[in-house]
Parts: sequence; C-alpha cells; structure tokens
Amino acid sequence: MCIRDRTPVSGQITKCNMEFVLRTPAGCPVSLFSGGILGVLRYFIYAVILFAIYGAAGTFYNKRVNNISGIEAFPHIEFWRKTPAHAFTLVRFVLKKSRVLVDMILARVGKGGSTQSYSSGKGYMTV
Repeated sequence: MCIRDRTPVSGQITKCNMEFVLRTPAGCPVSLFSGGILGVLRYFIYAVILFAIYGAAGTFYNKRVNNISGIEAFPHIEFWRKTPAHAFTLVRFVLKKSRVLVDMILARVGKGGSTQSYSSGKGYMTV
C-alpha cells in the first residue's frame, strides 16, 4: 500500500484469512522522469558520463592491446563517423512518410494535396 508516512504494520485475523497492510513509501509508483525537467537533466547527465567512460575505457584498451593511436583508437570509430549521416537519413525518411500521410488524408477529405505517385506496397496509387 502506498502511504507516504511511516506508520507501523497493521494486521487483522478473521476465521479464514490473515491480512497485513504494510504502509511504506517504497510501494508508491515512480516515474522515470519524476522530478520534471531536473529528472530529465539528471538522466541526460548520466548518459553523458556513461558515454565518456565508454570512450575513455575503449580508447585505453585500443591503445594498449591493439596498438592503435590517434582518433582511430576511439571504440567503434567507424560507427560514430556514420552516425550523423544515419540520423539525417532517418529524419528525411520520417519527413517523407509524414508528407505522404498528410497528402493521403487531405485527398480523402477533399482538400487537395500534392499530385504525386506513391508506392502503396501492392502497386502504385496516385494521390
């Protein structure tokens, strides 16, 4: 039972049942972002710290074990070099699909939209 104060355990015994209620704040639901913007900021800071540890440990390992020097020693450097291009591609894909959806909705309600051909998976349809 979610109770914010710390009162002791209460119990009740009947003929067939024994029931105990433990009042504790530990039973209260919590949100990942409880605390508003400060909660979000805290998890962002944790992510940055973990990324820094990952980078430092991976670079140290690559320099010592694999004898790699310079920026190439950063762990998975090829992945990190391609990440901005992948993010751009993702944004472009989402915007294109959103435009298709908006055009289809506008065509159904009769307000026009751009006249383009889109693949519908089963062939082509013109909106």
